[in-house]
Amino acid sequence: MKKYNLDNIETLSDVFTAWLGGEPENTAEVKEFLQKSKLERLMSGSDVEKIIFHNGYFAPELVPAVYALLPPTLPVKGGKEKAVFAQTFYRMNNKVFRHPYSCLINIDFVRGVAVYKEFGASKKEIMEKNKIKFRNMNYALVSPDAHKKAYERLKERLTDEQKAALREKARIRMQKYRKENPEKVVESRQANRLKQQKKTPVEKMMDLFASRARGKLYREKHKDDIRQRRQQARAELKKNNPELLKEIDYKHNCSANRTKIGKAYYERHKEEIKRKAQENPKTREYKRRYKIKKRLEKTGPVLAALLQGLKYIKQNGGDR
Repeated sequence: MKKYNLDNIETLSDVFTAWLGGEPENTAEVKEFLQKSKLERLMSGSDVEKIIFHNGYFAPELVPAVYALLPPTLPVKGGKEKAVFAQTFYRMNNKVFRHPYSCLINIDFVRGVAVYKEFGASKKEIMEKNKIKFRNMNYALVSPDAHKKAYERLKERLTDEQKAALREKARIRMQKYRKENPEKVVESRQANRLKQQKKTPVEKMMDLFASRARGKLYREKHKDDIRQRRQQARAELKKNNPELLKEIDYKHNCSANRTKIGKAYYERHKEEIKRKAQENPKTREYKRRYKIKKRLEKTGPVLAALLQGLKYIKQNGGDR
């Protein structure tokens, strides 16, 4: 079987290529396909080859019988699927019919009617029941970002309370799904892990760059929301566990990376920092306190020793 790589299904030949799973290279593959699809009741292997390679088409009266055996969706590139509706299938067949070098696929009329009576009703029920789902699937195939753009437009119209309600609804839905399908969750995680392991170092690096770009764009777009959430979380922690907040701040401010970042920031904004310090009326008071602090660092030990000596003398004098 010659693998196919269809981005979309637009012709009758594409339909049968996707249905078969590729372009057949021998009669055994076509025969197996006819048995699995039940098309052996309507046509032969040479008929399938005519459709795929030589513009074969069906008589209008027998199109419903072939369509009744057609799966609701067919695979395309990227693991996606496309639904083929009855009207689309009719148009594809008519397009081949109008081709100057087309050839008719001879199907027995009685067999065609029997196949349609057996499978037509169930096929019609499936297509009607999943009409909206299949249409959205086909639309997403030609416009991959359509759902994302529609969701962004929806979010712009929603209030914060409505967004929160949607997030809570999605959380409950996923929680219920994970509880009811634990094996699928495990399979999904294993598949993602295996997919990551198969990636080359270059692909992993590209994923890292893309992730950083998405994060940067998100932070720029939601800067105010992120600041508000952090301030709220800090206020709650200060209220509930102030000692923990002090410890977190101390570790953060004393880290080597923090010192490096602060020094780099000072070098970039040195002039602006000096200007703000000169304009600040409390700068003189800060400098006075700093001088006292530095002076005490030198004289403090000496004064402490003198005080300790005076205390000792006083105590010994009092005992006499």
